[in-house]
Amino acid sequence: MPDRAPLLVIAAGGTGGHMFPAQALAEEMLARGWRVRLATDSRGARYAGGFPEA
Repeated sequence: MPDRAPLLVIAAGGTGGHMFPAQALAEEMLARGWRVRLATDSRGARYAGGFPEA
């Protein structure tokens, strides 16, 4: 089995008050070598464009 980076799943509600901190966390964890996935609702999808590609 190949070595894989740890995976972080970030669950954030569909408002900027949840998504912007989630984005900051995702960017930091990606910089540290983690894999990151986002779980949100349809409202949060409006903010997903600013979320880092993971």
